[in-house]
Amino acid sequence: MVGEGRQLGWPQHGAGSVTPTGATCAASVKRGHSLRWGCMLAAVIGLWAVVPVHLSSAQQARPVVYLVPIEGVIDLGLAPFAERILDEAAARDATAVILEIDTFGGRVDAAVLIRDALLRSKVKTVAFINKRAISAGALISLAAENIVMAEGGTIGAATPVQIGLPGAPAQPVEEKTVSYMRKEFRATAEARKRPPLLAEAMVDADVEVPGLIEKW
Repeated sequence: MVGEGRQLGWPQHGAGSVTPTGATCAASVKRGHSLRWGCMLAAVIGLWAVVPVHLSSAQQARPVVYLVPIEGVIDLGLAPFAERILDEAAARDATAVILEIDTFGGRVDAAVLIRDALLRSKVKTVAFINKRAISAGALISLAAENIVMAEGGTIGAATPVQIGLPGAPAQPVEEKTVSYMRKEFRATAEARKRPPLLAEAMVDADVEVPGLIEKW
């Protein structure tokens, strides 16, 4: 239970594990703005990015892709926005929803809501990490169907902390909270057929990953 004036979240600073796969994005649009394909930029693992262009009437029938920026502090206001865009994309039979992620973290409850929405989405989802998916951003990224990282991108550092009043330092949480988040990350990774131990290690530094993180 989190006391009054406090919230459970992740630190909004730090560094995560780096897994660059070399992707770039030339699109720059408003939150939730839908784009008609004008051309393909080429992507990684069969994904797309789009450049807005002036389209003829014949081009209007082309597939729709939504670009959703996930940036700054992740809070409860972002969760219903992301859910609404995913629902709208499904209703319009969109080809994909791309989440452009650059965040140091935020609230656990908000990230879990977005995670759940991504896992149940019927639309293809892509997490484009440009440049950071730290803490809450890591959980959101793991929930997307595909992950693409910009060069130098980072993901991880998801140990939860208890955030106090403004200006007060973050405090460690109880072990049961860390255990819960490990399970949340593991279940998300398993749902997307990703290595569950790597996901757990993002939350708990004591997790051993054979061949990668050895404990002595």
